[in-house]
Amino acid sequence: MGRFEAAFAATPWALPGLVVLAVLGVVLAGPVGRWTDRGPLVGFLLAVGLGAPLVITLTPSAGILDTGIGSAGARFCALLPPTALLATPTDVLNGAMLIPLGIAVASIPQGRRFLALLAVAVALPPLIEALQYLGHPLLGRSCQAGDVVHNWIGLAVGLVVGRTVRWVLAAGR
Repeated sequence: MGRFEAAFAATPWALPGLVVLAVLGVVLAGPVGRWTDRGPLVGFLLAVGLGAPLVITLTPSAGILDTGIGSAGARFCALLPPTALLATPTDVLNGAMLIPLGIAVASIPQGRRFLALLAVAVALPPLIEALQYLGHPLLGRSCQAGDVVHNWIGLAVGLVVGRTVRWVLAAGR
């Protein structure tokens, strides 16, 4: 079983949630694109970039769905040593998950909207882990501090890629 198949097998509601999110992204692309003054592509990237991490990480695990009852396990938040960062393919997927959001945020001109979206993007990973911690009995998900760092790395990569694309496009004009 491949990495993506294993991830979706562990969270069976994630794939249907992403399909619904894609439809919602199409619906919101125009209004969000107008709000950012960057058009529907950026509107779609922002809607999906903000929603996908929530859908993927906050859907119940397969174990909870199989039993129909919440987890009786203890809540915990795992801390990882720096040497464990990006050590597994799952870590890389956690980082890659926020690259589209970083690209979308970087496409917004600097100003209040850019700063507001950047603040939301930076706050999203710790918020997700806090919700996983608090919702552990219902979701069967665990909090991992390393995921926050992996998400921030992906966000930073997306911001760099997005700003680089903006710079290249502006230089070509």
